[in-house]
Amino acid sequence: MIILFLCFHLFIKKTFHTEIFIAAKPEQVWRVLLDGSRFQEWNTVLVPIEGKIEQGNKLKYEMTDQNNNKSIISIKVKKAIENKELNQVGGMPSILTFDHKYILRPEKNGTKLIQHEVDRGIGMLFWDSSWIEPAYRRTSENLKKIVEEGKVQ
Repeated sequence: MIILFLCFHLFIKKTFHTEIFIAAKPEQVWRVLLDGSRFQEWNTVLVPIEGKIEQGNKLKYEMTDQNNNKSIISIKVKKAIENKELNQVGGMPSILTFDHKYILRPEKNGTKLIQHEVDRGIGMLFWDSSWIEPAYRRTSENLKKIVEEGKVQ
C-alpha cells in the first residue's frame, strides 16, 4: 500500500506554466509580489489572510476556484530570494501537493515573470485543474498592469 501511494505521489503530476514580460525592474515587480495587503488587487486566486510572506513562514490563504468557491489552504514559503524567486509549497503528501514558484528574470527593458507549479498526488485523478493555468495567466496580467501603471508603493 505504501509503495502504491509513493507511485501516485511520484508519477501522477500536472505542471502549470505561464510567462509574461513586465516593463519594469525586478525590484518593482518583487515589491508588489510580496505585499500581502495588495494581493487581492492582482491575484484573484490566492489571497493571504494570515502570516507574512518570508522564507520559512507558514501562511493561510483564501483560495477562490473557477466556480467562485472559497477555501482556506496552508502554505509554507520554501524559498524567498529577493527580486528573483518566491517558492511556496503545501497540500497533503501523496493526496495532493503543490510546489508553486514565481520566478523573476531580468531582461532588457524589464522582467520576465514566470509562474511555474507542479501538483502531485492521487488527488490529481479526481480534481479538475483545467482552470489553474488560465487563472495564473490572469493574475500575471493583473500584476503587470499594476507594476507598469506605476502603482508600486
